[in-house]
Amino acid sequence: MSLGVVIHAAQVFSLSPYHIKSKVTSIFYENIVFVIHSFRMQSFYIIAGFFSILLIEKIGLRKFLINRLKRLLLPMLFCGICLNTVMNLFSNEYDGNLNFVFNVNYWLGGAWISHLWFIANLLVYVALLSIIFFYKNIFNKLNLENKKINLFAIFILVPTASFLLVRIGWRLPDWPFGEKFIIFNVSNIFYYFPYFALGIVFYKNKRLYQSIFKYYYLFLFVSITLLIIIISVKYIGTYGRVIEILLGILALSNSFFIMSCFKKFFDSKSVIIKRLSDSSYTIYLLHQPIIVIVASYIVETKISNLFQFLSIIVITWTSSFLIHIILIEKLNVLSILLNGKNSIYKKNNYTPQFKKAEEENVVM
Repeated sequence: MSLGVVIHAAQVFSLSPYHIKSKVTSIFYENIVFVIHSFRMQSFYIIAGFFSILLIEKIGLRKFLINRLKRLLLPMLFCGICLNTVMNLFSNEYDGNLNFVFNVNYWLGGAWISHLWFIANLLVYVALLSIIFFYKNIFNKLNLENKKINLFAIFILVPTASFLLVRIGWRLPDWPFGEKFIIFNVSNIFYYFPYFALGIVFYKNKRLYQSIFKYYYLFLFVSITLLIIIISVKYIGTYGRVIEILLGILALSNSFFIMSCFKKFFDSKSVIIKRLSDSSYTIYLLHQPIIVIVASYIVETKISNLFQFLSIIVITWTSSFLIHIILIEKLNVLSILLNGKNSIYKKNNYTPQFKKAEEENVVM
C-alpha cells in the first residue's frame, strides 16, 4: 500500500501520462514505476485471496459479505466521488474546471475511480468467491488441502493463465463511455484473477504456502535477472508474448521474495508494524489526491528534480499517516467512510468478543 506513494510520485517525473507532470522527466523515474508495478498489485491480490478465504471460514459467508461491502464498497464510493473530485480539480486534464462533474463520460467511463480501480476488481473477486463458497462441494471436490502442487509449476501456470485470460478481456465489446465499465476495467479483472486465485490456493494448501519461504535467495536471483532482461528488451522496443510471460514470472518471484523477507524479519509482534499496517488502507486511499495537490505546487519550484520527488513522497506519506492517527482513528464517521469500520475509540469496539477477534486477525 505504501509503495503506491512512491510509484505515483515517480509518475509525476516519468515519461508516462499522469494527473500532474513535471516539465522535466527522466527514464530513471520510468524505471522506478516499472519495477514497483512489476509486482505490487499481483502481491496485493495474492494476499487478498489468502485473507478472503480465511475470513469466510472464520466468520461465515454472510458476515464476510457485510464486512467486505463496508470495507471495500463504502470507502471506494466516498473517496471516488468526494476526494477524487477535489484531486481532479488540480490535475492537468481538468485544470480547475469543475465542468467534468457534469460530464456523463466522467462517471460512466470510470474516470472518477482513478487509483481505486483495484478495489472494484476486488469486489468482483469477492462476489465470485462467495458464489463458489456457497456451493462448498466445489472446494471439497478440488481437495486443495491434500493436493501435491509443485511451487515451480505455479511459475508457469499463473502467468500463462493471466496471459490467456487478459486476451479474453481484450475481445469483449468496448464500453462507449470510456476504458472502464462505470467502475470495472474488464481486462484488469481477467489479468489479475489468477493471482487472487493463487492466494486462495495458498490458504487451502499450507504445504505449498510454506514452501515459498525455502527459496529466499533463488527468488532474489530470478527477480534481478528478469529485471535486467526485461528492462533491456524494453529499451530495444521489442516487447513480445514471451516477455509477457516473463513479466508474470517476475511478479511471482518478486512477491515471494518480499513475502519471505517479511516472514524472516518481521514475523513477530511489533507496535510499529501494527501501526503501519492499521494505517496502510488510509494511506492508499488518500495518497493520490494528496500527491496531485502537493505536486501541483512543488513542480513549479526551482529545487532539483530528485528533491522534488523525495519531498512529494515524505509530505504525502506523513500527512496521510497523521490524518489516520489524528482523525480517522478517533472520529467514527471518518473511520466508517474511509476504513469501513468503527473507530478504535468507539466504546462498543472494546467488548471481549471484539478483542478476541482482533487478536485472531479476524477484524481486518
